[in-house]
Amino acid sequence: MKKKQLAPYVKKKSIRAETLKDYESMNVLGVSNKIGVTVTDHKKSKDRAKYQFIEEGDFVYNPYRINVGSIGLTPKGIRSLVSPAYVVFSATEELLPELLFDFL
Repeated sequence: MKKKQLAPYVKKKSIRAETLKDYESMNVLGVSNKIGVTVTDHKKSKDRAKYQFIEEGDFVYNPYRINVGSIGLTPKGIRSLVSPAYVVFSATEELLPELLFDFL
């Protein structure tokens, strides 16, 4: 069986909150290795301009916690922010996000 690379099927996203009109009213979410994308009780910065925007179908993870499985797939209907320390990416149209999430 010929091996395939994952790179052509994912794309990194980086949309800073400050580029959105309504970012100050958005929730800030985090990622748990048990729940996935979730409301977090971690301290949030008062200035959220540098935070990243996430929406339905985005993958989110903290590089410092990926070793324990802290990666999440943003659920339907979510438009929120995550810490600028997080990595955000999405699957291309050729790959079902849910399938990739199960694989990861």
